Amino acid sequence: MVDLKTRGCLGAFNRDEPAKGHPLQAVPPSEIDPVPQSDEEANILYEHRLQLALYSMALEAIEAKKPAAEQRRILPPALLLGANGRMVQLSQGAFEQAKEDLRAHLNWRASVHLNPHMEEPPRLPSGAETCRQCPFYRGDLRRCGPEGEPLGFIHQMDDEP
Repeated sequence: MVDLKTRGCLGAFNRDEPAKGHPLQAVPPSEIDPVPQSDEEANILYEHRLQLALYSMALEAIEAKKPAAEQRRILPPALLLGANGRMVQLSQGAFEQAKEDLRAHLNWRASVHLNPHMEEPPRLPSGAETCRQCPFYRGDLRRCGPEGEPLGFIHQMDDEP
């Protein structure tokens, strides 16, 4: 499973001088090793690992319903980075860990939702950087966030897809 990410393809992208462009442009497209070659590549792969795990687990479930002879093996997922044209892939170990983390997170979320006696965790202090990376904070529907910030539908202009 490969997902295209366009981060770094807008304002910071520099077609003529990649070294002066977005940090993802630091690794040239001629580098074909799917292992992340920079902190920026590793960070974007880590940031999207649970999304990649979810998509891959759906594919694994579909394949498991087929007769054994017709099943395809699902490889660790990858990102195609539009800013440098490279594909970066989770290692098998990172893929297994992402699936385990996703299962644990989904179980916890279901428990919080279904058990009226279970308290939700406290919100972090205002301005907490951790929240900016959390999928429950980002996007149009904010389900969690630092103290004092509104929850629910949020109109947000995001210049970094």
